[in-house]
Amino acid sequence: MIDTGTTYHNPAADESLVLVATGDRNVFAIDAYNGQGATDAYLQMFDAAAVASVTLGTTEPRWVLPVPATGGNAPVYHQPLPFDSGIVVAVTSTPDGAGAPGAPIVLSIRHGRDA
Repeated sequence: MIDTGTTYHNPAADESLVLVATGDRNVFAIDAYNGQGATDAYLQMFDAAAVASVTLGTTEPRWVLPVPATGGNAPVYHQPLPFDSGIVVAVTSTPDGAGAPGAPIVLSIRHGRDA
């Protein structure tokens, strides 16, 4: 059960680091669409309370979601993905790098706390 669930939405997510939420959070579902990208993109998710705590290409992501070229990836996690400090995200051209994706993606993340 979710007691403080919310959805983060970004219609043009790219390699810019973004703070989605702070504190103890669980990710329940992601909807990532790479409709304009001619190459695969990668959503990197970091367990961090601030953007300043993450260096793309150096800091190891907690979770990486591949988003295929001209397609999408929309998993629902029945066992939520836990983040202790917060959630920081960026979309890149490789699973662990810092390069910009071929095109920004449409991104939604459903997150909250377990009741």
